[in-house]
Amino acid sequence: MNAPLIYAFEDFSLDAEFLMLSRSAEEISLTPKVVETLLALVERHGEIVSKDELMDRVWENAFVEESNLVQNIYVLRKALGETGDGRPMIETLRRRGYRFNGEVRAVEKEKRLTPLANENAAASEPPGGLGGSRSTIFAIGAGALVMVVLIGFAITRMTRSHGDVSAAEEPPLENTLKRLTPDLYSRSP
Repeated sequence: MNAPLIYAFEDFSLDAEFLMLSRSAEEISLTPKVVETLLALVERHGEIVSKDELMDRVWENAFVEESNLVQNIYVLRKALGETGDGRPMIETLRRRGYRFNGEVRAVEKEKRLTPLANENAAASEPPGGLGGSRSTIFAIGAGALVMVVLIGFAITRMTRSHGDVSAAEEPPLENTLKRLTPDLYSRSP
């Protein structure tokens, strides 16, 4: 099995394994389908890739409209811009498809040690101080948010039910009328 690749072009790098695009070591936030579209073009840089080929590659065994591909290309063009010589990084060739114009270098990634492969990995914390991947941190945050919402719901429900019970236990108020002003039509002796 070949080592996972990183494709480098201009000041971008595309991680084929994790479907991540970065520029000057700063991650560019793109959806996975947009990055898959870019990967399909980068792997065949300099060649024309038809719309049908891209649709089959990115949305394999799914029925989607061509507008999804057009939107992905639009997002990629905004993110990538032009090559060093002023050509668009992704070129449209009418009725034929798209071509990636950047000069691409494929580089094998270094193998990373996983906690299972390294006994000391559990004792050391990765840089950043939180000791976990983004997905783990996201899951913890989402769990905490759910707990806060559930506690708030429980408190609200208890407060409302307690208010109803105490109102039901109090005796009803008697309605009595008392005249506060003198009667102008009555005569006094």
